[in-house]
Amino acid sequence: MTKTFWINHRIKTLTAIAPRRILHWRSPDVLQRGFIKKTLRNHKPVISN
Repeated sequence: MTKTFWINHRIKTLTAIAPRRILHWRSPDVLQRGFIKKTLRNHKPVISN
């Protein structure tokens, strides 16, 4: 699975749930968790080496 696939998949998922979840996604805790996940994902190659 390519990176593009995952980006598109994520956009589709977010768009599908956006109307119900906008307030939820804007809460600091969720944003922080998302940021941490992104950071971990970005640094995985470095860690595994």
